[in-house]
Amino acid sequence: MKKFPDSKNFCKVLLLSLLIISCTERIEINTSEATPRLSVFGYITNYQGYHYIKITYTAGYFTSDAPEGISNALVSISDGENRFYLTEVPDSAGVYRTSEDFFGIQGKTYTLDISLDFDKDGQNEEYQAIGYMPYITVVDSVVLSPSLMPMLPNLLLYGLVPDIQSNHLALYLKKNSDKQTIFDYFIILTDSYFEGYIINGYEFPCFVRDGIEKGDTITFKVSSFSREFTHFISNARSEVGGSNPIFGGPPVDVETNIRPLDKNSEIKTAGFFGAFPWDEKYTIAERDFK
Repeated sequence: MKKFPDSKNFCKVLLLSLLIISCTERIEINTSEATPRLSVFGYITNYQGYHYIKITYTAGYFTSDAPEGISNALVSISDGENRFYLTEVPDSAGVYRTSEDFFGIQGKTYTLDISLDFDKDGQNEEYQAIGYMPYITVVDSVVLSPSLMPMLPNLLLYGLVPDIQSNHLALYLKKNSDKQTIFDYFIILTDSYFEGYIINGYEFPCFVRDGIEKGDTITFKVSSFSREFTHFISNARSEVGGSNPIFGGPPVDVETNIRPLDKNSEIKTAGFFGAFPWDEKYTIAERDFK
């Protein structure tokens, strides 16, 4: 005669059955009606020229439409002594830029101030973000060197890191006239890689499309990011392009330093304002790496 299962085992079987059933239930989620957020993204560097801040409403997750830019905002950047006002770029709603002679100075803290009517109620809301510009890492030279994989040579890096900051360096590569954005592939280095604060022949793998041919120009760029800005760039890239490992999943919410000045504001924000210096050097390939 079969025995009736005891209560503990019976409960385990019942719970497992309920979980299996629940996993197959169809759930309808309406993502198109999510309340939009204020999205702000931009950064300043130590190089003279236009610097841009983009201000938009966030768009629905599955939409293919570009986010709606927010015009007529009052946008400025202060270094504690001077205030620099940005103007909206003609025919580019929501894109604001500095004057052409603007550049950031290492060791200074920059405050981004934005005033705009996000909810279109006739009253402007105030937002702020703060970014510190670290001191620059000086790149003395770069040298291409063969590795165990012919297609992937090493770039040997020599330089000097300032000894007055916590080092968090973003290393970029590009070949010839390839375009490069801040969200492209980069490697992060912390101060554990340096002897003191000297970079003496650090091996940087050359991941470049289609390999390297003799005569190619390989440009190396090093940016001194804050830890918070590095995390934002990494997480934003994962949010758009997927995660590594593949099942890791993107972050639920990419961190932001854009804050409403009204602590009771119900308007949520996204994006980041950063400040960083960069330096670059290039080398000419003297042989093929294929």
